[in-house]
Amino acid sequence: MTICPNCGMFVPDGARFCGNCGSYLAAATTPPYSTKEKQPCGIQAIVSLVLGIFSMLYAAPVFWNIIGGKWGIWMLGLLVSCISGAVLGNAGRKDARRRRCSDEIASAGMMLSLTPIVVALVLGIAFLMFFILVWLFASAVNGGFIPLFSVVWSLEPAAL
Repeated sequence: MTICPNCGMFVPDGARFCGNCGSYLAAATTPPYSTKEKQPCGIQAIVSLVLGIFSMLYAAPVFWNIIGGKWGIWMLGLLVSCISGAVLGNAGRKDARRRRCSDEIASAGMMLSLTPIVVALVLGIAFLMFFILVWLFASAVNGGFIPLFSVVWSLEPAAL
């Protein structure tokens, strides 16, 4: 494999043009292999990791407030931190590939940032399935079809 001198992507041996950027590969060289460990590069990777950790720590109180019926600024803050962490992680990975350095920090930041979104989707689907099962059970017990909104109003907690 050779490396394109213009964009830094690997291209097959014997190729005359880079498949990524289209530049001529007359001066392409084989990648130098060294025993020196790769160093992480780019501030985007570090910021993505920090935002990913913040998203994971911030997700528990946000989910607790959402279950309690308080949406507002909690959800907005979580979405901003998750999306910005994922975008910066992706930019950090692209930057690391361009500079031919390690992209593990950017990948970790991107995955940590996306985890609360995946958890929220899984919990939302589980809640929806539970709600549908309650509706079907209530319909079966009462011997007929019950309108969906009557089940919604009957799920309100009783006053103590």
